[in-house]
Amino acid sequence: MALVLNALDQENSVTAGGNTFTFKPKQVKHFFNEDIAKFICAYKAEQGFMAVPSEFDDAERPELRVGPAYEAVIAELSKKGVENYCAFLSRLIQNEKISLMKDLRRNNDPSDPRYHMSPGMVKNLEDLAKYRAKKDDAEQRKVDRIKELEKSLEEGKE
Repeated sequence: MALVLNALDQENSVTAGGNTFTFKPKQVKHFFNEDIAKFICAYKAEQGFMAVPSEFDDAERPELRVGPAYEAVIAELSKKGVENYCAFLSRLIQNEKISLMKDLRRNNDPSDPRYHMSPGMVKNLEDLAKYRAKKDDAEQRKVDRIKELEKSLEEGKE
């Protein structure tokens, strides 16, 4: 048995082995066919799918999937999965821009390539902006927390 995590905050579907699997946001799914799980994690990682370590996949011991160690692993995998997804979206968007610019140049069209982007690419841009904003917010919260701690330490010295 293998565990696969959808690291994204949105529903995500993947087709593997002739079957379509739909994951809810942040859902961990059990796969009895380890080949399918390995395929999803190897070839669909850019879509936010991550393999949960085998130490947590004992079906007879569900208590392994509870606690701070498990949650820390899931949080780290989620972060990595979102980074993979953001890199994938960046590549797609860049490739679309380059392709559009080449097409416009070939047709002697001086317009901005952004006017010709497909609705799917606009959605990809929105998703990328959403995930990058969440990352920036998390980093800012960390900085704010450090400033609070430093301030409380300075007040304690007086």
